[in-house]
Amino acid sequence: EMTTTTVTVLAENFILQNVPEDLDVVIRKEQLVVKIQGRENKLKEIAPENIIVSIDFANAVPGAEYYTCTIEIVGVSDVGVVYDEAYRILVLITEKN
Repeated sequence: EMTTTTVTVLAENFILQNVPEDLDVVIRKEQLVVKIQGRENKLKEIAPENIIVSIDFANAVPGAEYYTCTIEIVGVSDVGVVYDEAYRILVLITEKN
């Protein structure tokens, strides 16, 4: 029987990809709560370190904006992320001095 659980991933564990060298990125929210579906025995195996949250900043410009997170589950099979809506996080981007 399928069920769901939530796992909280701290911002310090997010993977920030393609950050332009002239910009500073500050995550404005300390965590992301990810909803995961699977069989109960599999969900019990999931820890925050099994959830990879990455954000691509290839097209980043200075300002405060919501960026969509890409979420991947590693180390546990037969479970999946539930996308009730996109996982987005508020990010503040500034130019380096």
